[in-house]
Amino acid sequence: MSLYYDKLESIIEEKVWIEAFKLYFEKYKINTLKRVAAFVSQTAYESIGFQSVEENLNYSVNNLMLLFPKAFSTSVIAEAYAKRPKAIANRIYAYRFGNGSEESGDGSRYMGRGLLQITGKETYKKFAEHAGFGIDDVIDYVITPQGAVHSACWIWMIKDINTYADAEDIVGMTKRLTGGVINAAKRTELYEEMRDKLNAK
Repeated sequence: MSLYYDKLESIIEEKVWIEAFKLYFEKYKINTLKRVAAFVSQTAYESIGFQSVEENLNYSVNNLMLLFPKAFSTSVIAEAYAKRPKAIANRIYAYRFGNGSEESGDGSRYMGRGLLQITGKETYKKFAEHAGFGIDDVIDYVITPQGAVHSACWIWMIKDINTYADAEDIVGMTKRLTGGVINAAKRTELYEEMRDKLNAK
């Protein structure tokens, strides 16, 4: 594994991510070439190259109506929420994933965060219990490099993604992680590039 860490240091510019990987890869058995390549490529894709660890909901009127037609069924409704990320989160995540009503503020409080974006009060609570934190403390923790990696490794474990990594099933992995196969071809390309870089002599 130390060889992979050395190579990752030449691939990932910000070394804080490497230090976080060192804390959790062995614990969550992300400890082979295929597993490391899969984890790093998937999290890099989801976080825009390890630059974003919080869901971006800064949507325009048109995008709100296109992406969330049930919540924003008319332009009048969409206009009232456009470019207001917290308000958007409170609306689209109301009564989902263990959240309360739109007025409760749970949607924005428990919006997607971390490298693989844990989302919803129920998921935050489960990760908090796993990591030994209070649920409110987790909100700040998962946007740190350590917490972002830790939460992603936890998701990786509970969804059994190592099994997909061992089979190099990037399409299946993507569906398991995201619920769909959007940009699976690009994810596969990133995986193959990462695998080859880590395996280079």
